[in-house]
Amino acid sequence: MYLLLALGIVCLGVAVAALLFAFGARRMRTSQRLSTIHEYGFSADVVVPAVLGTEPKRSALTGGVTWLGELLGRRFGSVNEEEMREQLMAAGMYTTSPRTMLGYRVIAAVVLPILVFVVTGGGQVLDIFAMVLMLFAGWTFPLTYVQRKARKRLAEIDRRLPDLIDLLTVMVEAGLSFSAALRQAAPEFAPPLSDELRL
Repeated sequence: MYLLLALGIVCLGVAVAALLFAFGARRMRTSQRLSTIHEYGFSADVVVPAVLGTEPKRSALTGGVTWLGELLGRRFGSVNEEEMREQLMAAGMYTTSPRTMLGYRVIAAVVLPILVFVVTGGGQVLDIFAMVLMLFAGWTFPLTYVQRKARKRLAEIDRRLPDLIDLLTVMVEAGLSFSAALRQAAPEFAPPLSDELRL
């Protein structure tokens, strides 16, 4: 019994660590890409890499999840892809596709009930109820994560916006054009506002 409990805890820890690594690695690649974009769209000489529509080098986990999401997306049609894309962009997850998110939702909806079954044994009605509850939680957790991240990101942008307006006002009054003031102001702020200014 204790062996199954320990195995369940280890499996849960590995699953949580893999999810955190997947989301963290994606964020790190996004910030690296944004740091390489210099003077985005303000000069004809600058070759601007497309932030949207290109897939960065992915880990095996992300590649497998994306494959699963694309397979299910083709099989069952689009599952609110436009709405999901808007939520991903609001969360600052520019390179995560809606199909990848669908794959994460399916994986979480399958893995969490299996973990509950391994830990509890699944022999009682309460265990079956817990597995159904974990199925629902696994399906909604990735979407809830994206929505929460988007809310936090928007709140941070709203908190920093008055400082940006003050700085832009001073720079424009000093004689800079608005676009030059935006370029000069972007390094002065921390993400997510600096990311949005660089876009």
